[in-house]
Amino acid sequence: KDMAAKDIRVRLVLCWESHEINFRCELMALDAVLVPRKGWPILQRWGREAHIAGVWGPASSWLTVIPSLCSTCPQTFWTIRGGQASRQGESFLRAFVELLCRWPGCPDVIRQLRQQKPWDTVAWDAATRVTVRFYVDTFVRTFHRLPVPPMLHPSQYEVYNSVPLA
Repeated sequence: KDMAAKDIRVRLVLCWESHEINFRCELMALDAVLVPRKGWPILQRWGREAHIAGVWGPASSWLTVIPSLCSTCPQTFWTIRGGQASRQGESFLRAFVELLCRWPGCPDVIRQLRQQKPWDTVAWDAATRVTVRFYVDTFVRTFHRLPVPPMLHPSQYEVYNSVPLA
């Protein structure tokens, strides 16, 4: 508690972690409503969870809703526009596009993006814009509130990197 009060880096990491966990849990919950799993064999359900986890890291189980704090672990690169960071995160955005394609009412433009390889800058911007809009609209229609967005990892903020260690 005292460290969080005195060190902005601790506060930024706590804020990032809470946003990231909420985003991941909300994405899982929304997908569960839109793609009902009742009657699915356990391996098919686990496969779906692994596919969803591919939005924020390697495909794995629902246990990855708890983000890793290690600095070398993948972060939500697909939230950064353009440049090298977005290219590193293309697999995460592609996993998000693939996930949305299973949802009812998925716009054709998202389905078309799934087929397009590689993405140029225009396709990248379209992918981020239309997927976020569809996700937010679907979330609001389903849960009647705005979702918690993921945020950049604290290491992306200048203030995080410019404050000397306490």
